Amino acid sequence: MNKIYIFMIFIFVFKGTYLKADESCLFVYGMCMEGRNELYSTAVNLLQEEFYVEGYEQLVHQFNSGDYGAARFIAMVANFDGFGPNDNSDEFIVRWLIKGSAKNDNEAMLILGIAYHEGRYGLKIDREKAKKLYYQSWALGNPISAYRYVGMVSSVDNYFDVEINALIKAASKLGAEKGHARSQYTFAQWYLINNKEGHQANICAWLRLSVLQGFSVNNISKSWDEEKCAAFKDKVYDEIIEKYRGEEYPDYEKLYEKQWLHYKKLRQKTRLDKTNHHNK
Repeated sequence: MNKIYIFMIFIFVFKGTYLKADESCLFVYGMCMEGRNELYSTAVNLLQEEFYVEGYEQLVHQFNSGDYGAARFIAMVANFDGFGPNDNSDEFIVRWLIKGSAKNDNEAMLILGIAYHEGRYGLKIDREKAKKLYYQSWALGNPISAYRYVGMVSSVDNYFDVEINALIKAASKLGAEKGHARSQYTFAQWYLINNKEGHQANICAWLRLSVLQGFSVNNISKSWDEEKCAAFKDKVYDEIIEKYRGEEYPDYEKLYEKQWLHYKKLRQKTRLDKTNHHNK
């Protein structure tokens, strides 16, 4: 396969493709209520029964008690007007994302970074603030923030700069080892593009792991895996597969995108309802 073509695909992936959302669990307000979100089931039950004040107060209590992920959860519930007739505004969402970020919640930092990056929730686009938030979130272990930071600072022109190349490797490695399928793909491509010694084992192992999670870019990873790696096997390959096969890191970025689209639809409907009411 042409190396330049592979390199261009690598950059395209860093700039933002998305995995298929996992629909294997109960979703409320666009969020899977398993794992980390089980902490908020009491509040969700109250909100679903339209006890909006009580549900909000429960989440605020959890935040004030040291569960700083509650700030991110509050902001995401507001995407769905989850607090009923109470505040679900842009300002409300941004305020809670800032609260979570100030407490070093890496997901709140990521979502706030995306908001500055793309001009969401009434914020003006500010690439420097976005990069800072992505970098801080990455430092706290968030692989999607690492991915987005590198996507902002890397390009075809600077890919082989020593500092940028090292950042790409570090970001991809973090996500790959945490089970983030896109990072597994790009980590394999990093070995391929840089032609590192012993790279075939790493390419085949990380591509295999990404394919097992259903990831492909125009089936490139799948075809490479089938054509070049089908019969390949050595100690390094076996060790990588054995160590990381059970790791799966959901693509929360895709989830946040769905929540944002839902939020925009709700706001458009609200504006339309207000206009129709005014014209009557």
